[in-house]
This record gives sequence, structure tokens and C-alpha cells, in this order.
Amino acid sequence: MGALWSRRWRRRYHLVLLGLDAAGKSTALFQLRFGEYVSTTPTVGFNCERVRIDGAAFDLWDVGGQDKVRLFCSYG
Repeated sequence: MGALWSRRWRRRYHLVLLGLDAAGKSTALFQLRFGEYVSTTPTVGFNCERVRIDGAAFDLWDVGGQDKVRLFCSYG
């Protein structure tokens, strides 16, 4: 069973969605994941979802873009 899974999802990709505030990063992520519109709120931190499309697995990371979120991540 494990060998069948690894052959089936052999292609695996990691993608990061970056963009300006309110650019639609979370909306695009949830559209790909659930196939329908999902009302979202500003992302604090990040969202991570795995999406499978045409035999490939995509790990999508949606990184929050607001100034308030970036301030607590600064070094110095």
C-alpha cells in the first residue's frame, strides 16, 4: 500500500504564496483546496494546505502580509 501511494503521488511541490495585503492569497489557496469561494479574514501568521491536482501534490503556504504581523517577526 505504501509503494502504491508513493508512485501515485510521486511529484510533490512546495509553493509559497506571497503578495501585498488583501491581494487574494488566502482566497486563491482555499479556492484550490475546496473548489469554492470561502470568505476569509486577514491571515495572522500563515496557512498551509495540501492540494492534489493531476497526480501531483502541492504543499501551499500562504504567508500573512500585514504590517502588524511582520513587526513581531523582525530581528532587531
